[in-house]
Amino acid sequence: MNSNYAKFITAIAILFILLLQGLWLYNAYRFVSGQIENKINICLSESNQKEVFARLSIALQSMPKGAFISSDTISGESTSFLPNYVDLQESLVKLNRPLVISSLDSLFSKSLEQSHLKVKYILNKVNPQTGEVIQTTGKNTEELFKGALKSIIIPTNKKNTEGIQVLVISPYKVIFEQMTLMLVGSVLMVLVIGYCIFFQIKIIVRQNKIAQLRQDFTYAMIHDMKTPLSTILMGINMLRSGKLDDKKEKKEKYFEICMDESNHLLTLTNRILTIAKLEQGELKLNKQIVDLKEMIGSLVNKFSINHHKKISFDLSFSDDLTFVVADYEYLKEAISNLIDNSIKYSHNEVKIDISCFKADDKIVIKVRDNGLGIAPKDQAKIFEKFERAAAVGRKGGAAGFGLGLSYVLRVIEAHGGTVSVSSVENDFCEFTISLPVLIEEL
Repeated sequence: MNSNYAKFITAIAILFILLLQGLWLYNAYRFVSGQIENKINICLSESNQKEVFARLSIALQSMPKGAFISSDTISGESTSFLPNYVDLQESLVKLNRPLVISSLDSLFSKSLEQSHLKVKYILNKVNPQTGEVIQTTGKNTEELFKGALKSIIIPTNKKNTEGIQVLVISPYKVIFEQMTLMLVGSVLMVLVIGYCIFFQIKIIVRQNKIAQLRQDFTYAMIHDMKTPLSTILMGINMLRSGKLDDKKEKKEKYFEICMDESNHLLTLTNRILTIAKLEQGELKLNKQIVDLKEMIGSLVNKFSINHHKKISFDLSFSDDLTFVVADYEYLKEAISNLIDNSIKYSHNEVKIDISCFKADDKIVIKVRDNGLGIAPKDQAKIFEKFERAAAVGRKGGAAGFGLGLSYVLRVIEAHGGTVSVSSVENDFCEFTISLPVLIEEL
């Protein structure tokens, strides 16, 4: 799975989640809105009942003896909400006790308060047939009608030409307040699921990248090992042919070449094994007092003889520093890697400065060359394993499979030290090894 395909899959998955969450929130919004509308209807019906009976009580007190008020619903059964008392309403109108909308508004407001509904509303007397507003407690505009939540219309006469209705102005705030937990939960769920999907895709991309790096590493390793093997086979065939039996110097030279290439293969193998042990925490250091002058001197002799480039070394040791506590073989191989890199990534004439000194409680070893240098963007990743294999196209690239500097870093860290790099492209490159002073451990 390439990076673009992974991003596409991630985007589709997140969009699908957002779509599902959007549908769920829409249905939740309709449900909450319906609940609020239902409460408004109940409050309006209750308020209408109270207002009718309030007028009825006043009317009964002023009625002559023997008179009565006809009602089909005083003791009737309730419908979907409460009785609307249409007959009673008409009888009260005949007794000059019509609906007082301000009184109904006051009762409705108290009912809302008891139901814990804090909404802005307008109470209207309307014509159910035409929608005309006959009387109102507020200002009715087209904008209010667009966003308002409308209650049922409770008729006040049998002809259905008058009724009462409530318009809840901008009900969204109340609806969303009741949906707070749903909204927070939804957002958190989207974030968590989105993060999980993104993290999974990231892992897949990283695994593919590692697989590609390993493949590159395998090719580079085979190539790097094939060269010395070919040289050894060629040397052995020449020695077995008998053509060099009477040429002692050439025969000895071929023996030296075979020996050098064999040591090269052994070094590569040991480097891989060392890094594997470091990753598994199985590397055991055999620390001892190491003579830095002797160690670095032997490396200088080795590289001065075995390379075709013109190489010059400038060594500097402070007077108070001669020894360091370290594993001789591992430290030597680490410094050897730095010198080898200086030679590989350089011009035909190479100048390598190696300095050793004490700084505070550290022993510092610097290896500086006048080679190709390292670009700033590459300096952060040169210590990564397989980095060489992943950057084979780098200008001035040399053979190898990306374990050299990773080996240096891991070995020095195993000693409790640090490695840093300072470089200017096409000017110089300087590696600094800092090791703790650990004489007291021996």
